[in-house]
Amino acid sequence: MSLETPRVGVLAFHTSPELRAIEGAISELGAVPVRLNEESLTLTAGDSGVSIEPDIDVCINRILLSTQSYPLDPIGVAHTISQAVPMINDPFATVRATHKFMTLSTLSEAGISVPASVCSLNHDRLFTSNKTLTESVVYKRAVGTHGSNVLQANRNNPPEPQFGDRLSLIQSRIKPPGDRWWDRRIYVVADSVIAAMDRFAAKTDWRANIARGGYAVDVTDDLDDVLVSLAVDATAAIGLDCAGIDLITDGDRWYVLEVNPTAGFKGLFSATGISPAPYIVALALDRISVSTDPEVLVKASKSMDEPTVSEM
Repeated sequence: MSLETPRVGVLAFHTSPELRAIEGAISELGAVPVRLNEESLTLTAGDSGVSIEPDIDVCINRILLSTQSYPLDPIGVAHTISQAVPMINDPFATVRATHKFMTLSTLSEAGISVPASVCSLNHDRLFTSNKTLTESVVYKRAVGTHGSNVLQANRNNPPEPQFGDRLSLIQSRIKPPGDRWWDRRIYVVADSVIAAMDRFAAKTDWRANIARGGYAVDVTDDLDDVLVSLAVDATAAIGLDCAGIDLITDGDRWYVLEVNPTAGFKGLFSATGISPAPYIVALALDRISVSTDPEVLVKASKSMDEPTVSEM
């Protein structure tokens, strides 16, 4: 740690256990957490460049764009901050990850396997323009979170439009092995996998989402090199520093479903006993040439404690 205590900004317009865990990890690693939100943040641009109030040395971008009514505003704020200090998760990379079809197309162009997918503003064309998809498809909005705005559909018997004039997509529905629907979440920071879990859907649901009543199993130590590389490559292809990668398998091949730039990890911690928060913070400190003791890092990852000292 440098002689001067670093000030690590956390940019977010919401509160969550993960946000508080990141601020707690900042304290644990010897820095000062600084919450950046509508109550605290002022930006200035002029002849002397960009300045930020309160003062920070580096910023962790935790904006949840999928819940924003006017997402260009927080994107503009994040981009402005990134011009003044290093930022974990570039704001435009978070846009690429938040828009599900932009994610799929970017990964596809990078040679990373994704389910066959189609998007359109025209509902009829959505269900008739591609005959290579499976008959059973997933029908969802291009932007959403926690399994919301996601439906099952039959391509040969399309449902009524569900999402108004919002861009929607369908993709081949991949059935994983076993009796229950499940997928895999792998949490990546920089070029390393921090933890991984398999998420199983509730008996009455097909969406493998803990927020919808599912459960999770730790598979951190079960990942082979191929799957680790797939998750790391997907994160890099989108341009993110850290992300939760959602994957599914048909038993023969793994596909990337989504890349989550502001992925929650309360469920991941419950399943694995590992919090990504200190690893995210350590990456931020590394960007300003501040090293972190590996033993302190491992110890900090065993809890999701809130900060002892912070500036809000």
